[in-house]
Amino acid sequence: MPQPTRRTVLAAALISSETSVPAKDRAIRGHPLHGIWDLVSLEDFEADGNVIYWLGKGVSGTIAYTPGGRMFVQFLGDPHPMFAAGNVFSPDGRTLLPTATDEEVRTAFGSYYAYFGRYDIDDKRRVVTHHVQSSMRPDEVGLNYERPYELSGDRLVLRFPVRTEGGGTNTRVITWHRAESFRG
Repeated sequence: MPQPTRRTVLAAALISSETSVPAKDRAIRGHPLHGIWDLVSLEDFEADGNVIYWLGKGVSGTIAYTPGGRMFVQFLGDPHPMFAAGNVFSPDGRTLLPTATDEEVRTAFGSYYAYFGRYDIDDKRRVVTHHVQSSMRPDEVGLNYERPYELSGDRLVLRFPVRTEGGGTNTRVITWHRAESFRG
């Protein structure tokens, strides 16, 4: 019986490791979306072309897609809210102290947004779906957000409709720049 070559052993190991990964994870391994992305801009476009910067023009943010199917996104508004009393948390960081006014807390909460969960990619439709496991907004837990994406080099654009308070629809455009790549 002939001895297996190094190439045969390597191929068998790759096939074995790849088939031991659940199908949903196998489908996204090695995808160019993988990595950490820094926010370039967050804009809502009204039907008439007017642009709304609902978290400010200098908003910062990060989104990450891991090869294992996990994601997170965070946005910090501009200007970043400050508390008049400085640090308003207890020394162990667990308790919000009464030195923060209700208005300061409301402003701070309203200018920060984050959620995390798992994701799937539909390459044919060019859509990434975020499956929200936890969010700063409790009503989002369990929701699935479809995000059509445009990917060109180190630039990622997520473009999707958002409902307005008046019942209309705006187009949210979130532009990202790759900060770091993951190898899957």
